[in-house]
Amino acid sequence: MKTTKIVMGMAAAAVMALTSCVFPGKGLGNVPITTDEKTNTTTKAEVTGTVDFTNTDTSEYARGMQTFQNKKNGITAKVVMENVTASSNPGCMGLVFDMQKNEDGLLDFCNVGFKNNSGKPCVYVSYFEGVSEADFSKKNFGVPDSSRTDILNWTNIDGIDINNKELAIVIEVEAITAGSNPKDTDKAYIIRIYKDEDGDGTVTTFKGLSNKSDDEKNKIHEKAKKAINITRGQVKASKVRTIQNKMGFYANVYGGQTLTGKWLVADIDHQPNVAKTASDNDSFIKIEY
Repeated sequence: MKTTKIVMGMAAAAVMALTSCVFPGKGLGNVPITTDEKTNTTTKAEVTGTVDFTNTDTSEYARGMQTFQNKKNGITAKVVMENVTASSNPGCMGLVFDMQKNEDGLLDFCNVGFKNNSGKPCVYVSYFEGVSEADFSKKNFGVPDSSRTDILNWTNIDGIDINNKELAIVIEVEAITAGSNPKDTDKAYIIRIYKDEDGDGTVTTFKGLSNKSDDEKNKIHEKAKKAINITRGQVKASKVRTIQNKMGFYANVYGGQTLTGKWLVADIDHQPNVAKTASDNDSFIKIEY
């Protein structure tokens, strides 16, 4: 009987993981990010996000986040900043991940983003704790420096340049499952930054990355311009917490600037994580997806 419950639970979870909508999730801030979750026949993107916003306030940031409806294990997306020159600096674009509400009802999350620095992408990774939605557009999300962990300070990525007024990078966020490898027990995420090698407006190279074989993944991972390891301590994750939380798109428009750009999602890791084993009182395995 227990075996039957496991099979039914896994089957149901698999169906729900494949058919559940990516959006609409939670929208935050005053910068709207529009989304289209239909696979684009031209770009091959599984999900597409766009931003086109002018911040008329010259002294304040304007920010926006659009998260997926369900928790995800990982994402690979090409992020494109449009209408830029070597001297322009309209803002920052990237991904938010490991977002959850803490016991005080405030947001904890990690974000990876890039800005244009003299025609090259400049990347950072930070973790924020205790962010109020009301303070979302304030400097430092309205939290003190002690509530921010700088995992990667602003770092230039060589070998990537503006092309036809577009500055594009590919960002992979991979969650590391606790106990999957003894060497990885303290890791939470690996972020990899790639050059857009397709060069034709598609995401073909990175399509379905999470489902590729280990050899195929390794060949792609070797091409990364930058790899950033994030420990569980840096995102305040216990040894047993499942590394699986809200993910989505992030945009920060600097004062007096106009930011236009897009996110082309090549892959979302929908693989379910088993949160609890079956017992005689369970109708099915409880799975987060």
